[in-house]
Amino acid sequence: MKGQINFEFLASAALYLLAVGAVMLNASSFIPDYRDNLQSASKHTEARAVTSSMLTEPGSHNHGSGGSEWEKNADTQSSITGVGVASGFHRLDKDKIRNLTTAGGSGLNYTEFRRVSGVENQYRFRFIWMPVIETPQEFRKDNPPTSPPIETNSSSNFSSAGNTVHYGNETINGEDIRVLVTSHNGVYDHVYFSGDGNWNFEDSDTKLRVVGSEVTQVPDQEFTLNEIQNRADDKGAAVFLSGRLKSFGASPDTASSVVRMDRYAELEGEPVRIEVLVW
Repeated sequence: MKGQINFEFLASAALYLLAVGAVMLNASSFIPDYRDNLQSASKHTEARAVTSSMLTEPGSHNHGSGGSEWEKNADTQSSITGVGVASGFHRLDKDKIRNLTTAGGSGLNYTEFRRVSGVENQYRFRFIWMPVIETPQEFRKDNPPTSPPIETNSSSNFSSAGNTVHYGNETINGEDIRVLVTSHNGVYDHVYFSGDGNWNFEDSDTKLRVVGSEVTQVPDQEFTLNEIQNRADDKGAAVFLSGRLKSFGASPDTASSVVRMDRYAELEGEPVRIEVLVW
């Protein structure tokens, strides 16, 4: 009989419709994730581009005959045409960094940064200076060297330390910082700082630092003792500091999806980590 539809055809049609519906439902559930991933990738791409420019270029201004010293004075700061804080490839210029201002009429403020750079997203930068003081030399606690002429003391912390004392020095912010590193129970855990350019640690009770404590011997910069080298075969051979150079930008919007990345450069031969938040 013409026009008759059998049971097998109806069953097949129903299965087909169910399959199409399932595919459409699954596809629609992926759309929000796809959009989120796309937005995150876009933020990441823009942040990498703008930070690469900042860390490799000095920036520019058009005051007078123009130039790259946009941080020089009020006239150059009000005529910025290019964003940059570098003195070379991933080498930072301290004066440029210090002239980044989140708000205010001097320096490169955040509003001008967004206008000049042309970014679409919001940003927060945090420049963390992380100097390393290498301390590969060593001596026995009861027999300090005469060259350099290291003078230790008889404090209880030093007296109870392990027999092997590491020492070294590094110039940070123009100051020759000299240190002794001592251990207790096989772990290097105490650092003695001298910021006066000599090896006299006789009064080092006032200069003794442990991880997490403030280091005051570096002029014009706040540092924290971040870590002491305790890796096998290199115990006591390095001291790691950490100090904030500058925070710059807007406060993160908690309602937005924030993307974070770390970029790296150097300042005066020491590493700098730049924490970047974009939303």
